[in-house]
Amino acid sequence: MVNSFEGRIVTGEPAGARVIGTDHFTVRPDGVGTIEARELVSTDRYQTSAEVYGYATPPAGLQLPSLDVLLDPDFTWPDAWFTIDAFALYRTAAPGLVGLNRTAVSHRGRVNMGTGELLIEGRAVTAEAS
Repeated sequence: MVNSFEGRIVTGEPAGARVIGTDHFTVRPDGVGTIEARELVSTDRYQTSAEVYGYATPPAGLQLPSLDVLLDPDFTWPDAWFTIDAFALYRTAAPGLVGLNRTAVSHRGRVNMGTGELLIEGRAVTAEAS
C-alpha cells in the first residue's frame, strides 16, 4: 500500500513543524507492517528530508484480515494501536541541523491507523569512536 500522510510535531525540537510524506507500507503474513517512508519536515526557517524504515507490530491477539480484504477500497483499519520500531536518516542543509546528516534517529512509539494518530519519540543513535 502507498499511503500519504501529513501532520505536525507537537513537542520537542522542532515543535510546530509540518511533516508530509509517503509511506510504502507492506503487511507481512504475520501481521507486521514494514515501513518505508519518505518525509519532508518544514518550519518557516528550514526544511529537511528523512527516510524512515521499520516495523508496525499489531497488538497481541489482533488478527488482520486477508489480503483481499486489506486491498478492498472500502477497507478501514481497526481502532487499534500498533507498536512502531523504526529509524530515520535525515538530509538537510539547514544551519544548526547539519549534524543530522551523520546521525541515525531511533523512532519508537505507536500508530493507530484507524484514527490516524501517530505518537513517536525520536532519539539520536550515536556510535562511540573506536
